[in-house]
Amino acid sequence: MANKPLISYLESIDDPRQQEKCTYVLSEIVFMAICAIFCGQENWEQVALYCEEREEWFKNWFELPDGIPSHDTFNRLFSIMPPEVMQKVFREWVQDFLEHSPIKGQIEIDGKALRGAAKGKGAKTIHMVNAWASEHGICLAQRKVDDKSNEITAIPELLDLLDINGCLVSIDAMGTQKKIAKKILTGGADYFLSVKGNQKKLATEVNEVFDNYWLAQSEDCENIVFTEGFDEGHGRKEHRRCWVLPVTDETPLSASWNAESLVAVQSDRTNGDKFSSLIRFYICSRGLTAEEALRASRSHWSVENHLHWALDVSFGEDESRARQGYSGENLAVLRQLVLNILRQNTSRKLSLKNKRTLCVLNDDYLLQCLKMVK
Repeated sequence: MANKPLISYLESIDDPRQQEKCTYVLSEIVFMAICAIFCGQENWEQVALYCEEREEWFKNWFELPDGIPSHDTFNRLFSIMPPEVMQKVFREWVQDFLEHSPIKGQIEIDGKALRGAAKGKGAKTIHMVNAWASEHGICLAQRKVDDKSNEITAIPELLDLLDINGCLVSIDAMGTQKKIAKKILTGGADYFLSVKGNQKKLATEVNEVFDNYWLAQSEDCENIVFTEGFDEGHGRKEHRRCWVLPVTDETPLSASWNAESLVAVQSDRTNGDKFSSLIRFYICSRGLTAEEALRASRSHWSVENHLHWALDVSFGEDESRARQGYSGENLAVLRQLVLNILRQNTSRKLSLKNKRTLCVLNDDYLLQCLKMVK
């Protein structure tokens, strides 16, 4: 974990308010909101209520001559605060953490919709693109997709925030674009990109090369690399098979992407009396073994399972209706910061939801998360 107390990251925040009209100190408001999120509060009304009940506790650090801000004050502040401000705090925490544990391995990039923020007349869904480091179990950065744009433009902006040198960057089919692949390679990393219909000619080439191989039924072909694995649990059985082929003169489109490996992963799943089979295709700029390719394809889903799922289930993100100004986007950044800190606190072996409960029940544990005690 980062060694500095969390409050020290907040004291340098640029205040967007008119100072002559300010009643509360900006860093104190943000700190109180973060404490409330640690303790399971999920909207501004709950945040304000929590802070009111904990006013004497907060006075251990702050004078609070005007008491606790109202929920309207919390909402108004975060709705006008440029999201880059909180993202800067987020990245500073991540950078300090990575000084002790440099980023390596795979970085998964994927988008997530804040569905609750779209409820109401004329409201638009907020889409965030997140970068997840599965080996560290932390979110590295996030970027909002502009209203008149899509993930294709947000992903390069997100990559600009990251030091990806030496990593393997995996992205779903939306990010399978030549400019994005080039940007990853220029950053000293390799890509692992899903191939689907949005790159029709590339998908056709990759499909055909594997179809030709499977039709030949030559498992002993010297150019093929193969592995398989089995999973079983909760009444479900899954058989995964992975094939890797090298890029050759027979695959010129893949070569034009500077790809080294073509990957096919077949998942056969049995759940009770139901059976399903799915084949996914990928291109990769790194020469992979079948074991590495299968691991990369499975690891990509960790951004969904360990970040997006956790935000929805443990933090109620999908139900959040914060939508005024930048409020929803800033709240999303605060959730991810809290999630990062809770995941890195291994002093108690608990689920994220129970860690948040423990923050309510145990002040020492909360202060430990805030790095205000050792």
